[in-house]
Amino acid sequence: MKKQMYFAIFSLACLSCVLLSLAMQGCASSSYAMPTGEQLKILGVVEANADTKSINKGRALAMTKCMGCHRQYWPKRYSSHRWPKLAKDMGRRASLTSSQIEDLSAYLVAASKADSVPQPE
Repeated sequence: MKKQMYFAIFSLACLSCVLLSLAMQGCASSSYAMPTGEQLKILGVVEANADTKSINKGRALAMTKCMGCHRQYWPKRYSSHRWPKLAKDMGRRASLTSSQIEDLSAYLVAASKADSVPQPE
């Protein structure tokens, strides 16, 4: 009886390790990354003379503040017309300043227009 119990526990532990490993690989192998301001310039969705510092601040906010409360929503999930209101509403809930909300909104609007992200060479 003890052997069966140990075998069941061992089997469950092995199964848990396999499932955890697969879950981690699924997250790590995503082919989409949050594009940087520089990448958005290359794609032409941000003007060549645009302030990439502001765009990158918005990206950092999206990756830290937004994900601090809920899962990450990729910029393509909503249209460029919908992001400003969402950023404003959620930014207030997250106690962001008006400047931070502007940066976040600018980033999400630009990134929502990107079809693909150029990878560094």
